[in-house]
Amino acid sequence: MLRPMSALPLQIYIYASSPYPALQQQAWSAAFVLVLLILLLQYSAKHLIARVLRVKA
Repeated sequence: MLRPMSALPLQIYIYASSPYPALQQQAWSAAFVLVLLILLLQYSAKHLIARVLRVKA
């Protein structure tokens, strides 16, 4: 837990800058996963807030 960890955006940047196609493919895949994760969290938060506001009203 006290050791340094890799961050996904940093890993995407490093792999995308690589001259190797395999690492560039991994960078695109990781970017796609990151976008999906953000969309999922946004969708979940939107519906959770709507549900809480509906219960209070």
